[in-house]
Amino acid sequence: MATYCFPTLVLLLSPVALSAQIPAERYEPVFEALQKLTPRGDRIAVVHDLTLRRDVIEFHLEDGALALATPVAGRTIAAVFVGHGSVSFVPPSVIERAQVKRVLGDSVIDSRITAAAFVFTDSTLTELQRRLTFGAASVPAGATGPLGDLLDHLIDGRMRLVTQPTLMTALLNTQENGFFYSHVKREHGGDVMLVVDPGDEEPVELPSWTGIGSRRRSRRTSRFRRRRRCGSSPGRRGSGGCPSGCSPR
Repeated sequence: MATYCFPTLVLLLSPVALSAQIPAERYEPVFEALQKLTPRGDRIAVVHDLTLRRDVIEFHLEDGALALATPVAGRTIAAVFVGHGSVSFVPPSVIERAQVKRVLGDSVIDSRITAAAFVFTDSTLTELQRRLTFGAASVPAGATGPLGDLLDHLIDGRMRLVTQPTLMTALLNTQENGFFYSHVKREHGGDVMLVVDPGDEEPVELPSWTGIGSRRRSRRTSRFRRRRRCGSSPGRRGSGGCPSGCSPR
């Protein structure tokens, strides 16, 4: 089986260029499954006091339910949480904090949340399965909305493109490459997206969006290098090469 790996090109290729290099018989089934992600009723877990950390991004899921999503390319790469919790994001530099304040009105994110959707090709699934017990239950009310909003930003349906080439590369090659993408519903303030893209020289990212519909474009409100060197944390190393962790408080 051919391997499609673009480690030196991710920063240079647009999603259009990436999709053009993949045979349609490989690309289309993966794209379709990603586009149709939905919460599964047979993979639901009750959540109490769970913390998910990705560098300076931290989710504290206090009480609620988490549903894994339908598989893509034979693997689970998405989940959605509904309940009570919080998210924090503290850019490490004064310049980045000023940029966040200019866009969001505050230099850091420290917010109560009602829901969060995640797409990942890192250690997240392993961590969730280690900490939670999954089984059949009713899909939490409100679970489809956050996942749908995530997909609205992750996928350009008209152009049939995925806006994050690192994610698509991992799915096509069955890789665990350290990618993590979240769409967060806050109690107060608008939704935020928080990303770790190991294919980027500055992988930790807070993107924002301008325009609507097919004219919507992403711009990076804040982005920076990882805060810690690989191996400097007791957290589990993902294959993306840097520490990540999911631990109880």
